[in-house]
Amino acid sequence: MKKGFLFKLFVYFLSVSFLLLINEFPRMIAEANQKAIPVAQMVSRGAVKFEVKENLWEKVETPFPIFEGMKIKTEKGGALLALADRTRIEVDSDSLFCLEQRDQFNLLQGKINFRIQPDVPLRFKVANLWIGKSYPLQTSKSPSVMLTKDKESEGSILMHSKGSVIVKSIQGSLYVTNEDGAVLASLSSLTLLRRVDYFSIGHSQP
Repeated sequence: MKKGFLFKLFVYFLSVSFLLLINEFPRMIAEANQKAIPVAQMVSRGAVKFEVKENLWEKVETPFPIFEGMKIKTEKGGALLALADRTRIEVDSDSLFCLEQRDQFNLLQGKINFRIQPDVPLRFKVANLWIGKSYPLQTSKSPSVMLTKDKESEGSILMHSKGSVIVKSIQGSLYVTNEDGAVLASLSSLTLLRRVDYFSIGHSQP
């Protein structure tokens, strides 16, 4: 009697587990397909490498597809990334970066120049800073912070080896926030005056 009850309980457990697996299967397939699609295409020159596994690097062949979470270092070379809708990121030599997600570029070292199209929600993470061309209105306490519309953003980000960060806005608006979402700086370009705004944080030794 006890064995029969345990057998029925085991069958019930397998049935429930199977139903749960069936319900999760489409989501698992979608996530797998998403990870299998490159987030960017890269052309490079010189010594550019990608991390195969921790602390193991191999030279890239150009053109090269970049997937979520892949780390790239340019060493003495350089690279140009093509993302969605004509968005471009140029990576200087001696830089290290990772596209953590499709809309998140992590700059770990070095310098980049970028041009982001209006409808591309790309943000840059540098140390404990977030840099983007728009800032959500629902969390903003300042009436001067607005979403950028119908205008591409162009600029550069430099992360010094000693930790300081410099952001330049050449065209469009850029917002610099901390990890808590507080706005540290709002950068905008005045093209008629050919003015470029700078924002720096941290300290560098001479």
